[in-house]
Amino acid sequence: MKSRRKTIFGMVINGAFEFQNRLLETRDSILLRDIDTLEFEALSENALIIFFEV
Repeated sequence: MKSRRKTIFGMVINGAFEFQNRLLETRDSILLRDIDTLEFEALSENALIIFFEV
């Protein structure tokens, strides 16, 4: 991440992800505040996720 303690918006475009120990599937989104590290794992083939650092 570019800066420490930022807010991250994540949205799953396709597939399923484990994102910060939460299950997210297609069209799910999440907003996380004050995080130092970003952890995610694709749980399906051809999975796409988009992140925005705010």
